[in-house]
Amino acid sequence: MIQARMASNRLPGKVLMKLGNFTVVEQLVRRLETVAEIEEIVVATSTSFADDELVRLLENNGIAVFRGSETDVLGRLALAAQCHEADLYVKVTADCPVLDPIIAQSVIRVAIEEKLDFVSNGIVRSFPDGMDCAVVTRAALLQADAESVEALEREHASLYIRRHPEKFAIKNILAPAALTWPELGLTLDTPEDLVFLDRIFAELGPDKLFSCEEIIDLMERKPELVQMNEGVLRKGDT
Repeated sequence: MIQARMASNRLPGKVLMKLGNFTVVEQLVRRLETVAEIEEIVVATSTSFADDELVRLLENNGIAVFRGSETDVLGRLALAAQCHEADLYVKVTADCPVLDPIIAQSVIRVAIEEKLDFVSNGIVRSFPDGMDCAVVTRAALLQADAESVEALEREHASLYIRRHPEKFAIKNILAPAALTWPELGLTLDTPEDLVFLDRIFAELGPDKLFSCEEIIDLMERKPELVQMNEGVLRKGDT
């Protein structure tokens, strides 16, 4: 399930902006399509008229869409889960257009093999920002939706689960040494990020599904690129 909507305080409409030869949301879909364990991709967006353009693009490309509350993201994902039944849901956001499929696959496999309720590589950040992926069971997602009442928990769909380790079996995945760079911003939040990510696509290939390792290698070869968006403040759960 990809959380995506057109509204953004710092970069409105970012999910439909171009990176390489595709829009931001299409780049993420292309990456997730290569993960063998993922059986269906659903973009969970809002019922706001502002998201009509996003929905049209997705439907024209044969990508499943669910529309729900704009602000109650937890409720939106829970309703989407009821319409698209599965044992496990992979939760990602559309502002992570260079998410490495291999990283996503590793998080999914831990959730399956260890039979956990919630697995993420972002509870304690170690991977570059933008490699975020979480996997949640159907039961845990619906329980969180039923029990969570705080506005911040409704907005950040996994926050209730992360706050209640006594109720859910939770695990955080740490990056291997070669991929540990939590300060590197590969998420799309601001105009500076767009310019930076566009440069990455120009360097590594507009159609290529390059890896996190290849991005880091590029940054190490051309450290001046890191300065393009290193001053951007990331919001987190607040």
